[in-house]
Amino acid sequence: MSAATSVLINVHGNLPEPGRPVVGNGIRARQLGDALAAHGVTVRYATHRSFYTDTAPPPAMSLFRDAAGLLELISTAPPDLLICVQGEGLELLPDSGLACAVMADWIAPRMLEFAFQELPLEQWLPSILTALRRADYHTCCTPAQRAYLYALLQLAGVDIRDCAVDLVPLSAATDFPAPQPAGDEPLLVAGGVSWPWIRSGRYLRAVLEEMDKAGRGRLRIFGGRYPFATDASQYSEPEKELPASDRLEIMGLLPYDRLLDEYRSAWAAVNLFEENPERQLAFSFREIDYLKCGLPLLCAPFSHIAPYIRRYEAGWVLESMTEKELRRTVRRILALERIPAAMSAAAQTIVREHFDQRQTIQPVLDYLARPTRPPRRESLLQSTVHWGDFARQEMQKLLAELRALREQNHEMARHNEQYRRLEEEKNRHLAAAESTIRELRQYTAAREKDLATCDRLIQEKDRQLTEINENLLELRTYVAQKETDLRQYDRLVAEKDSRLQELDTAQAVQKAELAKTTSLLQEKDELLRRAEQTMAELRGDSRAKEGELQRFQQLLHDKDAQLNQAEQTMAELRGDINAKKGDLQRFQQLLHEKDAQLNQAEQNMVELRGYIDRKEEDLRRYSQLTEEKDNQLRDLERLLGEQRQYASRKEQELAGNIEQLSRQEEIVRQQHSRIKELEAEKAALAGALENIQSKMLYRLYKKIMPRK
Repeated sequence: MSAATSVLINVHGNLPEPGRPVVGNGIRARQLGDALAAHGVTVRYATHRSFYTDTAPPPAMSLFRDAAGLLELISTAPPDLLICVQGEGLELLPDSGLACAVMADWIAPRMLEFAFQELPLEQWLPSILTALRRADYHTCCTPAQRAYLYALLQLAGVDIRDCAVDLVPLSAATDFPAPQPAGDEPLLVAGGVSWPWIRSGRYLRAVLEEMDKAGRGRLRIFGGRYPFATDASQYSEPEKELPASDRLEIMGLLPYDRLLDEYRSAWAAVNLFEENPERQLAFSFREIDYLKCGLPLLCAPFSHIAPYIRRYEAGWVLESMTEKELRRTVRRILALERIPAAMSAAAQTIVREHFDQRQTIQPVLDYLARPTRPPRRESLLQSTVHWGDFARQEMQKLLAELRALREQNHEMARHNEQYRRLEEEKNRHLAAAESTIRELRQYTAAREKDLATCDRLIQEKDRQLTEINENLLELRTYVAQKETDLRQYDRLVAEKDSRLQELDTAQAVQKAELAKTTSLLQEKDELLRRAEQTMAELRGDSRAKEGELQRFQQLLHDKDAQLNQAEQTMAELRGDINAKKGDLQRFQQLLHEKDAQLNQAEQNMVELRGYIDRKEEDLRRYSQLTEEKDNQLRDLERLLGEQRQYASRKEQELAGNIEQLSRQEEIVRQQHSRIKELEAEKAALAGALENIQSKMLYRLYKKIMPRK
């Protein structure tokens, strides 16, 4: 990383400045900026101008009014990295991204906070997911927060198989002054903004009541409501739950420098709150402030800082959050004449060894050296919405087709009704045609009957004419014979001629009637032919309608099958969503169990370290005892040498005193026996020591193996 590397930090609020209160975002921005500057990075800050309306900003702070102003700041002096503390400002960046890399520093679980603030989560979730997608690199404060962040990143469409999320815990500079507890009685402090998820009232009440009972101690509460405008009005103000007491002091929000001075003069800090999802994931600025000011902590067992407090003996970690356990611990604190200096030193040691900002900033420095910018993708929420829109459109298409089919069914029913009416009309026409045909047949039969009568009459007339002709012949013969009767015969002929004219007239009338009958028959035949043609056309139309009806019925059947398939698919998708919800709940439960296992493992490590310390002390005692035994053995050996010299002298001097020599030899045998006993005791001690060492190594191995 070159010395020209520059970083722009966007912060919601002001930086820690003399004479002015500050919130967590400002403290975090200053911590990141100072840590980067210590490694040669050029750091600038940016914030909304509303946070500096009554005072001038620091030289490194730039102000902007809106998104255009922020983008102008970035383009005027382009940084290598833009850091948005708690994601503030990500919503102002364009979807297409910036020329520089963007880092989102998530110091708290924002969605959980919104739930406690009673904000509409359905409104904020798309905004959070959109903001997550606009960052190239993410950091958070604890392993639990990183697990929580992975879930949100996956919802935001980030590929978690290649996702950069590093741990940069809340930290501080380690050049802090030593604590200076003031007063002769315990002074306990509790500070921070009264967020609705920090419910500490009943625990502070128990502390205050124990002070009143003991007639000793003071409780000083700092903080209050968030100093800037927010979208929520939900707060949990502990002073409203506390009784009136001379030992209670409500200090409100103080400038940051004054607040740290107040902390340094206190004895200890009360860091207790009800357990909830936000507190299980949180790591509070107030905890770092307490520790760097040398304040031992009275803290909850589930807090992130609790394992460090146990390990370094930098305070008191409650075994449980019961009121009995709390009151017992408070009585122990009030019984102290003063806070042990070792506790205050241990509190600051925790910061030096684990939360030194020069060390915790290393992941950001590594990213600056090799920045990566993953591709931006659509969030799973938007994909789900789009898929839902697609499914809704498909469903609407199916419903439209179903409505069309129903309309076709109605049309077919209407056509069927028309067909039925046509069939009835056809039947009426057929019935009328049949009636007409019957009438024509009756008329034809009557005419045929009349024609037969006419034929008989004509035949009769022909016969008569034949007879007349015969008579005429006879008459002519008879005229010749009887000329006198001629006039009579002429008159008779005239009569016959008149009758013949009448017969001719009647025959003409009959012929006219026959022609008329023939014309009527031809008209009836034409009507019958047209009726048969209409019936044939109606039968063909009926068959065509029946084919169309069968096709419509098959199409309706296919659409019903498609609709059933769509409903089945929707049911399967609902089941898949429910399964995904169940998987998410199981992952959350697994995360909770892993956190519990991690806390238990850390507690086991603390206990193991204590056990090892005790065993090391026992080993030192055994070593000291062995050394003492070795000294005794050397003394006995020296004494034995002196006895041998004495025996030699006595043998030379008192060669004749055998009885005295025997006594001296008996003493020597006793010394030898004692030496052997001491050697056996030494061997037994060495074996016991080796056995203890092997057991300690085996237990240490068994304790470490599950952690691995």
